[in-house]
Amino acid sequence: MVIVSLNTGLRKSEQLNLQWTDIDFRLGLILVKNSKPGNSQYIPMNASGVQALKSLPRRIHSPFVFAGRKAGAHMNDLPKY
Repeated sequence: MVIVSLNTGLRKSEQLNLQWTDIDFRLGLILVKNSKPGNSQYIPMNASGVQALKSLPRRIHSPFVFAGRKAGAHMNDLPKY
């Protein structure tokens, strides 16, 4: 999540709600729905951001990029190590 954040500028809440359907790898854009200003916007990705997102596993039970443990849910917060 940190690498994605640094390379896209997405807020934590935007990352946690990010779904695979919001990412266009071909155009290098992320659609952020209901961002802080209150509207949807496209965020460009650099090569490092694309690589970081492509390296993440896709979970069959969840549409979210950062999937939670329950089916269909997203993570609630950053993992604590």
